[in-house]
Amino acid sequence: MCGRPCTDLGHRIPVPPKRDSKAWAELQHQLEAQAIAQASAMYERNVRRRHELERQLAALQALPTSEGRQRSIRDLRRQIESLLRH
Repeated sequence: MCGRPCTDLGHRIPVPPKRDSKAWAELQHQLEAQAIAQASAMYERNVRRRHELERQLAALQALPTSEGRQRSIRDLRRQIESLLRH
């Protein structure tokens, strides 16, 4: 036991033997690369979503004021703020 937190790799990833340190290092590198790619993709999705919400917000703000439209504007602003916090 190494004392580090465990990671569930799923059932499709072959686990190397304990004595094969080179294979373990390669597996660790692959998992780190996968985590970076996943985080990058999530960031990109959030940026695209934020830009779409900002376009919708600008379109609503360009229209005449109404109660329902103001509610929609508040909702869009909340959604944008939520994306900025994550």
